[in-house]
Amino acid sequence: MMSSVRDYALSNWRQETIVLLCQVFLRANLEMCHSYAAPEPVIEFINRETMALIIFIFDEKECVNTIDDTEIRGWIRLCIEEPAQVFVPLGREVAERWLIDSWDPVFCMFTVLAVVNVLHGEDPPVLTAVPPIDTILEVARWAQFEENAIWHHHVGSCLSFFEHYDAAIEQLNTALALEPIWRAKRNLAEVYWKKDRLKDSLRLFREGEAQYAPPPTNLRTEHGIHDFEKEKARDLAELRKKMGLLYIQLGDHSSATCSLMRSIELWDFVHICTPVFLIIRALVASKSSRDERILQVLKMVDRDPWSYNETVLSRAMKRNFEDWDCWDNTQLPLVYAVSAKRCNDLEWLECKYQTLIEENSGRDIDMICLNESLAHLYDRFLGEEGKAILIWKSIIAQYRVPDSIRYETFCRARNRAVAAYGYRLLANGLNWERPISYHIGAREDLRHRDSVPGEQ
Repeated sequence: MMSSVRDYALSNWRQETIVLLCQVFLRANLEMCHSYAAPEPVIEFINRETMALIIFIFDEKECVNTIDDTEIRGWIRLCIEEPAQVFVPLGREVAERWLIDSWDPVFCMFTVLAVVNVLHGEDPPVLTAVPPIDTILEVARWAQFEENAIWHHHVGSCLSFFEHYDAAIEQLNTALALEPIWRAKRNLAEVYWKKDRLKDSLRLFREGEAQYAPPPTNLRTEHGIHDFEKEKARDLAELRKKMGLLYIQLGDHSSATCSLMRSIELWDFVHICTPVFLIIRALVASKSSRDERILQVLKMVDRDPWSYNETVLSRAMKRNFEDWDCWDNTQLPLVYAVSAKRCNDLEWLECKYQTLIEENSGRDIDMICLNESLAHLYDRFLGEEGKAILIWKSIIAQYRVPDSIRYETFCRARNRAVAAYGYRLLANGLNWERPISYHIGAREDLRHRDSVPGEQ
């Protein structure tokens, strides 16, 4: 059946197929390639077998001669003579998006490498392998673009991704020597960080924060007006977040708090939650007025600056259960509760949990996680054991949830509920209770955690 369809297509739609292939490869529409989710099929498509199939379709003089576009006819004849030329226009276009624009350097580099390999008669690149420095430089130079500051910046970023840090530093320094590109300086700071050159990294971050300036006017793009003020807020919010994290790593929690607060105050939708978590960590490690300041931060972000019907506090409390790998965020509800207890503001925190649970009544995972935190507040801080037990039972009773993507998050929340309920039953059976000072002391233990894995 499939062979019959193929034969019919080749005999009746051959010219249309040839024109379509020319539109794809000669005048490349890169929207089909620009896929961060799954670039592998695009890269693996560029190989000698595909090339041979395309040339077989092109090799029909009667169909080709009826095409009106002389450029297409000339390119088809060139491809028949030199089959590897099929992928060259696509490769040059992707190289331009990598080395002149700002597309994902890894996807672009592997795509261009696949084209270069076809030209050399080699197999497609192994996407799980780390390409050597010489290969990356050869691929970058293949399209023969001017090796200006932007070119060196994008090559350096690609080298950094593959952990060729010394080569990346060389390329980024070359870029900065040619032109003070802000993002090149930021990327160089990140490479220094990865090389444990923390003081050099911090110096460049500070310079980048002081020197950042977006283009002076808004430009119209194919997607509408490009808002440079929003871009500036996003860039600076991310930079200040990274500065705060670096300060934490250096043990300077006061400077970390200042940088993270400046990041939060930009109210950038993408980067705001992590600075909230990190500033709470920095405040936990500080020595004075930390409880009052933690409550001030929580109340400050209890607003909706984007009119999305969701406050920053709501997003942060829900993200808390997703971003647990950056810091032990399962401890954050404990931090909130201890600070509220010491500031005589437990009712405010209880009200926030109740409001969030009501707003997320149709989202199973979010509601379960928030309920688990509220149960902890009832049991340990408000003395309402009965309410806590009812919540734990309702969570434990849920064995399956429809959102399988977040199943791990559900399991963590449910396991905490099982452990808390089991402890409560044991404590009641033994007529024994941990004093509130135990939970406050547990939070104090967080001050001794100096490293923050995974967030650079």
